Amino acid sequence: MRNDNHKWPPVKPLHEFSTEALELGEVLLTPIELKSQTLISGPKVLAQMDAPLIGWPDIVVANRYTLCLRRDRIVCVDTVVSSQPALLDSLKYTIQEPFSGWDETLEQAISDVSDTYSVFDLSGANILDVLQHGAELSTQTPSRSVLRLLFGFEVMLYRVNQPGCVRVHIPTPRLFSLIEHLQDAALSSRRIKRLHP
Repeated sequence: MRNDNHKWPPVKPLHEFSTEALELGEVLLTPIELKSQTLISGPKVLAQMDAPLIGWPDIVVANRYTLCLRRDRIVCVDTVVSSQPALLDSLKYTIQEPFSGWDETLEQAISDVSDTYSVFDLSGANILDVLQHGAELSTQTPSRSVLRLLFGFEVMLYRVNQPGCVRVHIPTPRLFSLIEHLQDAALSSRRIKRLHP
């Protein structure tokens, strides 16, 4: 056995990137705090949603919206969760709390994944160029799903209602590795821009 710790970046506390924006070359990474993220799976889930269904390259303009992952799986973003029996605003039907578990009536599995994903906005004039270093991405190629492989990590990626801005949801344990890849891509993109103005 040997110690290979020198091959891996040191683990940083999550709070280092939890509130403050981080400059990565010409790209700005801004952490986003959402009220909630709720994963819903079921055979008719797309037909049961009232909130806007977001795929790629759709632009989010609402406070509450639904990310399409697959034809039977979505993530409701920024929905209201209270201590009272409540209506999950993006569903056409009432769901009694707790929001996790199997709903026999709707044939849906519902899970609160608010603590599973870190969410941040990436903005900059050349943001798509930077992202294309780690993903096959084009606004000319639409997809029903927001799932993408970005530098080898499965993320939810979509555009928000600001010029040159995309939002990323990534499993929290992979956050710091993705940030390092984004930083390298931003620097590489800047070098290419200098060579080919």
